[in-house]
Amino acid sequence: MDNNTAFFTLLIYRSISMKVNFIKLFVVLTLGIGSCLHCFAQVPAKSKDGKYTLSLDKNGCMAQGYDVVTMFTQSDTSIKGNSQYESVYQNAKYWFATAGKKVYLAEIPIGVGLFGGL
Repeated sequence: MDNNTAFFTLLIYRSISMKVNFIKLFVVLTLGIGSCLHCFAQVPAKSKDGKYTLSLDKNGCMAQGYDVVTMFTQSDTSIKGNSQYESVYQNAKYWFATAGKKVYLAEIPIGVGLFGGL
């Protein structure tokens, strides 16, 4: 093997070795950072009685008083609810745009959700 061939062989070996080391470092850092991300997750706050506190507006409404039925049944639409059509669930007020939408949500069993979710 002449000097040029030996040099290029060594150069290629080092290049591959550096790539492998970089990949190893990337995997270790990704797994390390990923495993501790749960430390920064938002945990809902609990009140003194052990119940979760809710993100309510100044009126005590969820979704800032917007009609939640409209949000889930009509895409890209949000309508401000009316306090006249109010429901209370777990100490949170829900305002609806019409009486029909209030009835619609009341007919869905608790825990099922609008699309079968929880």
